[in-house]
Amino acid sequence: MKERKRILLVIPRPTRGGATQVLLNLLHEDIARTKFRFYTLYNDSSVQKDALSQVVERSFASPLDKPSRMRNLLIKFSPSLYSILKKWHLSWVCYTLKPDIIYINTVSQTPHAQQALKMGIPLVLHAHEMDFLVTQKMNEKWVSELVIKVPTWIVCARAVGEFYQTVYKLPPEKQKLLHGPASVARLTSTHPGKYKKAVNCSSEFILIGVCASFTYLKGADIFIKAIQLVKRSYKEQIRFAWLGLDEQVKDSVFYNSMISLVQQYGLEQDFFMFSTTAEVGDFYTDIDVLVHPSRTEAFPLSILEAMLFAKPVVAMDVGGIREVVDEATGYLVKDRTPEGLAEGIRYLVTSEDRRRQAGQKGRQRVLEKFEAGVQAPKWLNLLDNL
Repeated sequence: MKERKRILLVIPRPTRGGATQVLLNLLHEDIARTKFRFYTLYNDSSVQKDALSQVVERSFASPLDKPSRMRNLLIKFSPSLYSILKKWHLSWVCYTLKPDIIYINTVSQTPHAQQALKMGIPLVLHAHEMDFLVTQKMNEKWVSELVIKVPTWIVCARAVGEFYQTVYKLPPEKQKLLHGPASVARLTSTHPGKYKKAVNCSSEFILIGVCASFTYLKGADIFIKAIQLVKRSYKEQIRFAWLGLDEQVKDSVFYNSMISLVQQYGLEQDFFMFSTTAEVGDFYTDIDVLVHPSRTEAFPLSILEAMLFAKPVVAMDVGGIREVVDEATGYLVKDRTPEGLAEGIRYLVTSEDRRRQAGQKGRQRVLEKFEAGVQAPKWLNLLDNL
């Protein structure tokens, strides 16, 4: 019997964000674990480490990332030594494991990724980032080095591949497209009505929801301004909710300015925020429309997940969103303004039939094209043919 390839997944910081969740969705497919032997290397303090450990043969957590006084001192007084030690750690993992492939799940410049380029082991890079998150936040020499040295790039949307091809001259032959995926099996609703109750919604109310980090990049200010415009012209019973508030954000200037904006518009009884959670099924169950007001995006998983719950989507025309959202599944905001977003919300809230039809078509589209059961075989075939 042919020995299964060993694949080391290097995930610097497995958060609850889409990049990590995409891998979890793929790994949860039974076909993945029967065809390959997967291992993970991640930071010890990461929130998704337990979920990842359950779907791979072995996990290697970096001891340098355990919260400790020594770690803090290293980072503060000797960051170069800290980086060297992390590179040695990857070398040790590779010596112990002898992987056939190193799979890097980010374009970010990390010590582990830097060392991976020197190991002489076949590399795969899964790119989830684009636009100014790359051009303004990442070292351009590093990204150019990745373009030269990594032979296979998995891009999560056509728009992502086009971005790296245009800006960094990534050859088209290096690109492999893998949308999403979302996972039906991993999305459940255990407490339907939970969020409608929390925002004082009766069955007659329409609940408009956002599922994203409460940040400037995700368009929190745009959404609040759009709410004010919708409320001005739409007099029926309607509420707005944002799922994705981190506790540390509450101390930020941006958060406080958004609270002031809500108060300025008199939206205290209309707009509600909820803390980040991995259990998003209840939220998708309760909302009537998903809104995605982000200023930049590659291919947001939350849109696919909401569509699996047959929810129509209003989204900004950024990144790869147009590859899934259109007039059949919701409303694509071409001008990317609060006014355009408000128009999209009004377009759907004023017609129950429109919402129902768009939701049904969205669910069908995801099941046919973007669900893990469809995408996992493509992913595995790509890895098998390296």
